Amino acid sequence: MKTHTHFDLEGRYLGHTITQDQHQPEPIAQDGVMVDTGAVISNCYLENGVIKLQTPNTSVLSGKTISGIDLPARALIDGRFQQITDSIVTLSFDFPGTYRVEIQPVKQIPVIFMVTQP
Repeated sequence: MKTHTHFDLEGRYLGHTITQDQHQPEPIAQDGVMVDTGAVISNCYLENGVIKLQTPNTSVLSGKTISGIDLPARALIDGRFQQITDSIVTLSFDFPGTYRVEIQPVKQIPVIFMVTQP
């Protein structure tokens, strides 16, 4: 049995595959990197060929501003990814409601904020 861990081109953990049969073809990495890790691991990232554990998230929400974002990162807002290019982001929404905002830095554990637009 082999375990392969998948990372995107930024080093972000994407998931893993396990091949049960030694004669089964190994999975192919698409748009990223695949590493034979021998075990299932998550909360990790790939940097210069070395798998490292993610650290606690430093992002802080104040009103509709999120600061302390470790870059590179992306945000998942209502099911859509948006690349984050600055360590401080001020959110605005077109419609009233409460929005789920997940900040996903490559080197830190993701964090979820609920942001309300009156």
